[in-house]
Amino acid sequence: MPEFQSIGFWSESLINPARKNVPSYWTSDLDSEFLYYPQIKEQGNVTIFVYKIYNSNSAVQTYEIHLDGKTEYAEVDFGEKPAGWVNIGTFPFSGNGSEYVSIKKCAGIIKRGGEVKFVCGDGSEIMVCPDPEKILIAPTCPFAPEETFDAERLILPSIFADGMVIQRDQPLTVWGKAPKGQTVTVKFDGKTKETVSDSDFSVVFDPVTSGKTYTLEVSCGTENIRFCDILAGDVFLASGQSNMQWQLCSTVHYKEESKQADLPQIRFYRMDTYVDYQPRFDTINGKWTICTPENCGDFSAVAYYFAKTLYQKHGVPIGIIDSSWGGKKIELFVPNSEAERIESSANNENGYYSAYNAMIAPYKKLSVRGAIWYQGESDSHAGALKYQQYSEILLASWRNIWPNLPFLYVQLPKLSTHDFRYIREAQLEFYKSSKNTAMVSINEYGNVEDIHPTNKEPVGQRLAQCAEVLVYGGTGEYMGPIYEGYAPDGNKMEIRFSHSGEGLRAEGKITGFEVCGEDGKFLPANARITGKDRILVWNGTIQHPKHVRLGFALCPEINLTNETGIMASPFRTDSGGYDEE
Repeated sequence: MPEFQSIGFWSESLINPARKNVPSYWTSDLDSEFLYYPQIKEQGNVTIFVYKIYNSNSAVQTYEIHLDGKTEYAEVDFGEKPAGWVNIGTFPFSGNGSEYVSIKKCAGIIKRGGEVKFVCGDGSEIMVCPDPEKILIAPTCPFAPEETFDAERLILPSIFADGMVIQRDQPLTVWGKAPKGQTVTVKFDGKTKETVSDSDFSVVFDPVTSGKTYTLEVSCGTENIRFCDILAGDVFLASGQSNMQWQLCSTVHYKEESKQADLPQIRFYRMDTYVDYQPRFDTINGKWTICTPENCGDFSAVAYYFAKTLYQKHGVPIGIIDSSWGGKKIELFVPNSEAERIESSANNENGYYSAYNAMIAPYKKLSVRGAIWYQGESDSHAGALKYQQYSEILLASWRNIWPNLPFLYVQLPKLSTHDFRYIREAQLEFYKSSKNTAMVSINEYGNVEDIHPTNKEPVGQRLAQCAEVLVYGGTGEYMGPIYEGYAPDGNKMEIRFSHSGEGLRAEGKITGFEVCGEDGKFLPANARITGKDRILVWNGTIQHPKHVRLGFALCPEINLTNETGIMASPFRTDSGGYDEE
């Protein structure tokens, strides 16, 4: 009898041998990027995944993982060796030359000579190549159930659960999977609907209002699923990378804020971060959580302050679907076909994984009120033109699911360690070319030395201020001044702004402007407000100014604003189609 050693739990996923030569990306907020590019070959009844790893220095290494093609695979994490766990080999490109692995939901390990087997909970085995130089236990192997699979039982996506928030005043679609040909009965708000499953099913109920709790009941054959404590309110999608994912417990005001977080009508739905090649039926480990002082620390801080501000203003339940993922580029949040259309790398010719498939598409039948977005840090080296293209594609693809979706996003703030000038410019141009969007400037709340500013309260509040107008139909200014155009005025330049509100203003001398003449050398400029939406800019040594810039620097110092107190967006008139310096 072999010796077994328990090593914890896993999250389920299935091998799909049909997906060959499909890359999976791993990135960080900084410059590193690894590409896991599996090729699949058969050897008897064993499937061998051959991985080529491309790091940021273009070095290439090849590893193999041997799997029984019929068994479930386990997601694997690298980390320090926990007590009692087994070292199964060296991971050559790691920082310290050796890493330990854990496999979730694995019943134990068998070691016979040089052979290593992981025994799954159902008794099946995964055999790993015994040569340590060939061992690779991949950080993730996302061969997971797709949207199109036949159901053998009644299944609902995890977005349906006790304590969920549904969108008020919009139709409610209830969808799921059930055995083909069987009748599915759905009861909600005193009404009953029936449909016959073709493996998938969906029914639609009339809109309901906020003000009471609801129960949802779904049955098929002898199976019955019942969800309670459902609220009707406003549901928002919160997405982006680490600054959106940044938890409330890591913010500067958490200790005081958590004492005020007894807000049971604010609820968060959060799933595991994941990528997939095709749209998934469900997220991974999606779960609704009610806001309390004890658990609010796990929430996205930006989304928490956004939800709190709206709830205090309108008194209706707020549901946040948090699909943020730290370190991820914008391309991962759009459909595969769109990313493949833009990317020309040979590594993408056979397919493309995306977080869109695993973290956006699974709830495409759910009604939502709007989206908030905070992202761009990982794209600072990708090029502003490409970032603007991806922003337009992201918005179009999301609005293909939710027509005319209000899209509220954050312009990246000051930071001395990264060059965000061109991403800010792309964010500005995207705003000017799109409709029903809002861009909030948070420059004064950035940390020049830290890519993760810890004061997220004003970020959420400013996004809520935008929602007040674009989502709730309020009036008043909700953004800082936005550059619209310029014209020569003798030895000066007249600059025109939209979102001037009740009038442009500045405390003290206006800062941040530069002008240049024909020689293209920019010099600090004087500025004077001459009208509600206009400013004159000049430098006494330049008789024929050609171009103007405002805050086009790593760490902009801008004090031009309107009655909101939100600073004007940086801009330049000499962009020349994103001619990055």
